[in-house]
Amino acid sequence: MATVIKQYSWRMMYAKDEAEFEQLLSEMTAKAKGLGYDEVLKWNIEHAKEVYEFLKKNN
Repeated sequence: MATVIKQYSWRMMYAKDEAEFEQLLSEMTAKAKGLGYDEVLKWNIEHAKEVYEFLKKNN
C-alpha cells in the first residue's frame, strides 16, 4: 500500500494539469482502498485513542 501511495504521490506532483492530478488521485485512492487502507486507518485511529487515554490517566 505504501508503494502505491508513494508512486502516485510523485506522479501527482508532476501532473500536467488539474485533470491529470484528479485522475491520478482517483486511481491512487481506489488502489489503496483495495489494499485495505480503510482498515489500517481504523486501526490507527483506535490505537491513537487508546494511547491518548493512557497518557491522560498517567500524567
